[in-house]
Amino acid sequence: MAEIKQTYFKFSFMHSIKGDCFGLCLDKNSKHYNKRAEINTALLELISYLSSSTWQEIENRPRNMNFGSEHLKITSLNQNIQNHFKKITKQEKCNVFRFGKGNYRACGFRVDDVFYLVCCDYDFSLYKH
Repeated sequence: MAEIKQTYFKFSFMHSIKGDCFGLCLDKNSKHYNKRAEINTALLELISYLSSSTWQEIENRPRNMNFGSEHLKITSLNQNIQNHFKKITKQEKCNVFRFGKGNYRACGFRVDDVFYLVCCDYDFSLYKH
């Protein structure tokens, strides 16, 4: 009997935005700077969960749960983020993961079994909800 290969989630920060209100590194000028410990812990929890999950398990998780995901058209994102996506990929959709008990979003795109984390949404301003 043939063995079914499970494809696990892998991360890349190669295309991550830096120093923006959607950036991964919250600097002292960010309005979310005082919550950076909470946000960073929640993001690490998301990465830990996703890294130990197969893509099939991730896709089957309900989107409205913590660590749930959805696919959005890149054109539905904030204009600055759309412009960044256009520079790094030709894909038309992105993956958005909920983290921090649903208070935050991690946004990026998938190529094969690698997820490129591009930005985070700390205040529901990345796209219209």
